[in-house]
Amino acid sequence: MKVLYLISTMDPHSGRGGHYYSLRTTAEEVSKKLDCAIVVIGKRESPVINQSKVKVYNLIYEKISVIKVMKDLKNIIDIECPQVIHSFDEDTFFFGSLISNIFKKPYIHTKCGGPNPRIAFPKVNNLILFTQENVRFYQSSRRFIKTNLFYIPNRIKEIPSDFSRIKNIKLSVDCNKSKVFLIISRLEEYKKNDILQAINLVKKLNSDGVKTKLIIIGALQDVNVGKEIRKNIDDNIYLFTDDKYSINASQLIDIADFVIGGGRSFMEAALKGKIMLCPLKNSNYPLLITEKNFQSAFDQNFSSRLTIDNFDPDDNYKQILQALINEEYANNITSFIKSVSSEHFEISSQLNRYCKIYNEAKYKMYFSIFDILTQFFRIVYCNELIPKLKTT
Repeated sequence: MKVLYLISTMDPHSGRGGHYYSLRTTAEEVSKKLDCAIVVIGKRESPVINQSKVKVYNLIYEKISVIKVMKDLKNIIDIECPQVIHSFDEDTFFFGSLISNIFKKPYIHTKCGGPNPRIAFPKVNNLILFTQENVRFYQSSRRFIKTNLFYIPNRIKEIPSDFSRIKNIKLSVDCNKSKVFLIISRLEEYKKNDILQAINLVKKLNSDGVKTKLIIIGALQDVNVGKEIRKNIDDNIYLFTDDKYSINASQLIDIADFVIGGGRSFMEAALKGKIMLCPLKNSNYPLLITEKNFQSAFDQNFSSRLTIDNFDPDDNYKQILQALINEEYANNITSFIKSVSSEHFEISSQLNRYCKIYNEAKYKMYFSIFDILTQFFRIVYCNELIPKLKTT
């Protein structure tokens, strides 16, 4: 059996987000038992996907033409002869569903976390979800009553450390017996508050006499956000945006004692047994993850949308302090995080389940003018006209 994965790079700055790593990890794990290939559709190649061990096709265009994309996809289908089509983002959902109906191939879509859609998401026969937040939404929608829903949060494998790059960073960072915090995040508007929370925490800790450093690693995708982050940096905070650090940045996790992350970034650091924090909505500081709040944070993918009932910001800060100064308390946290990581995050435990989903997937014709027009509008208007309007 062969599976053909689809993912897009419609935005000029795309190609490096968490769902690219999730697709790469999934395809490489599935390739242990099934044949796999990946197709990238968009305006640039993805440096993440290009490093995959499975075959990659890059369909890159200056201007997205639905007809041209479909013609090129047909050529790939003729070459690869996949039994299943599996898309990993909304833009390739459009192309994947069309290809499925043209070639009568079973079709699967993965929604890689993120908020629940505000408008009706197109119907799909098989939908894989990463978060309970999304599961509850789709289960409660009459529109998806006949959809096969699969909850599979597991999407990572343990990342080997790149000690050469870690050494290079340490030459620039004066740790001076300080505890090191790390946040890996793209510098863009959506992630800005996550980074600012990390900055606020380290500044507060140092003002209270607790020596800490913060390392920020991530691609600069919004110049204005980059300027704002730099304005808030002091001598205890270090920013690395070069490609040599931001690509495969998870290989640098071992530089830190504490890691602040959401979604996949959280999972990769947790699997290494780091003390974990995640962004928290309407908070000055990130949330320290403990056994008490883990499930609530996990259900919301450790994202910046996270809210905790009866949250006490002072108590959260005190627990962070305790984790910094009390070794036994810190060890208890890391032991818990490590144990739940193996169960909920590692993809290897889900290989047989993925194979079962692919083997049991059946082609089922579905046609909706509303869905087609909505997705066509998204491809042509949102990805072509809006960026041009912004630059004129």
